[in-house]
Amino acid sequence: MSDENKTPENGQSVHDEMEELARVFKEELDKAIKDAEEANIIDDIENIRVEGYDPKALSRDPKNTAAKEELCECCGERPRGTEKNPNSPFCSECEKNLEKYPYDYKGVVGLMVTVGVALCAIVLFAINLPVFANMKQGDKALGDGKLYTALAKYERAISAADDMEADMYNLYAKRAEAEYKLLDMSSALMDIEENIPEGVRKLPVFRGVRAMHEDTALMQVSAAAIQNHLNDFVTISDENYDEVIAMLDSLSGKKIYEKDGAIYDETDEDYTPDGTENVYIYDEGWLNIYKYSAAQYCEKDEETVITYLEKAAENSEYLDRLVSPLLAATYVGTGNYEKGAELAEKIRKHNAEGTDYYLITSMLYRYRDKDFQKGVDICQEGLDMVKSLTSGDELVVQIGYYLSMQKALNYIMLDDLENAYEAVTECFDYQNEAYNLTVQTRDMYAMLALATGDSDTFNGLEEEIAEYGDESIAFSSDVTDYKDGKITLQELAQSGRYDLI
Repeated sequence: MSDENKTPENGQSVHDEMEELARVFKEELDKAIKDAEEANIIDDIENIRVEGYDPKALSRDPKNTAAKEELCECCGERPRGTEKNPNSPFCSECEKNLEKYPYDYKGVVGLMVTVGVALCAIVLFAINLPVFANMKQGDKALGDGKLYTALAKYERAISAADDMEADMYNLYAKRAEAEYKLLDMSSALMDIEENIPEGVRKLPVFRGVRAMHEDTALMQVSAAAIQNHLNDFVTISDENYDEVIAMLDSLSGKKIYEKDGAIYDETDEDYTPDGTENVYIYDEGWLNIYKYSAAQYCEKDEETVITYLEKAAENSEYLDRLVSPLLAATYVGTGNYEKGAELAEKIRKHNAEGTDYYLITSMLYRYRDKDFQKGVDICQEGLDMVKSLTSGDELVVQIGYYLSMQKALNYIMLDDLENAYEAVTECFDYQNEAYNLTVQTRDMYAMLALATGDSDTFNGLEEEIAEYGDESIAFSSDVTDYKDGKITLQELAQSGRYDLI
């Protein structure tokens, strides 16, 4: 309202209107209260329910609030205070009970439940700890390239989980991966096919298992099918070398059929596929490995040998791991030391607990550096490492003999024939124990026996060969030439024929 309208007359009019409204409001309020009392609404106030409002919290008698505050804190029913202590927050009866049972039974029950749950958790954790701990340690070892340790940890985890009858698909998959990387193709394939159902392998989480299974199965059937064709040749020589290579070339791109363990291929005119077989295509890597073997056996030029090896490793992790030591040794043996050293480091990453890195490095010390003592030391370092592993005594028999021979060859170059004989005896014993004695090891063992004056051992080997009556196991020309003084042990050590690669 503007100032010009605020006249005395107007102000008095507004005041009178407000007074009249107040009077009417009071009359209506008094009437409403009277009606409510007559209807006994006020006495039923505790039954009123209004959202956000608790009428029981109010009292028509202000003294009630104070009285409620004076009730016993324990029972909430009797007045607080006792004869001994009028100011006690408890009543006499509750105080007597508390003196007799000083703990809140609800708290005691709660504590017991908490302790029980904790004990159950500890028991369950203790039961699962061997599985979990070994699996995690295996994963760490696998990531670090410590394959033998990883395999041992997964074995322990599987053993512990088996006692619990737990779901072990994941553990079997991990063990298969370690076996695959260790080039144990048969064990990896068995772990996958026997322990991980095909339906489980189709799950996205087992994509890696499917890839391993496909690759391993392909490697296995390719090798078996190639061997079937090589059986047509009594032996491989310069005379039939070209024919062997042509046969291997002809298999490229051909289908292989596997049914109930039997292997056929497209070249088999007597076999007609019926659609129930597993079908594969010859793996090019394996074809090149067999070409390499033929070229190496027939002593073809180093470029041909290296080319086949390099092609073999191109498209398969499995074959890359298999071929790398052969390729590295070939590089070193042909004087390509830089490539040999680079590949040795790659081999170490493949398997930090394998012997191949130590073997190649020892060869580099011997051929490239002429540092024969370092060659001995690196071999001993590798042998000590293998022996320190879980089941090291068994592992050193299986893979340690390579290093024992390398140690012997370096000792020969140091003209330490006693230690060389001891090292080659170690190699000979390891191979005998593993039932894989090679002619090279036996011959070097025989020559060092002669060199150190152990004629009984040499004569014993001669008698065994004679009793066997098979010229295929006779001493090589190296032994007779050494015996006749036509060649020295140092020349033999540097010839490359005794590196066992």
